[in-house]
Amino acid sequence: MDNGIDTKAADEFLTAVEQRLGYKACLSYREHVRLDLLDGTVWEATVRVCDLPDHPSLPRAYAWSSPEKPSGLNHSKRRV
Repeated sequence: MDNGIDTKAADEFLTAVEQRLGYKACLSYREHVRLDLLDGTVWEATVRVCDLPDHPSLPRAYAWSSPEKPSGLNHSKRRV
């Protein structure tokens, strides 16, 4: 799963998506995303794209990890 990269983290993301949305999630792919804004603010993360085959109206969910603290020191939250 997750192209052989950290299957534990991939499983944690799938679990977070399933708990948040209440439906089975299947990892479709992951993509590194970087946004450079005009004011210089940068957002960068690996986004996991999950298919939701049984959800009646939501075919896909996106999940990523982001720092809890501005310094980003070894603390992260899963975002769905």
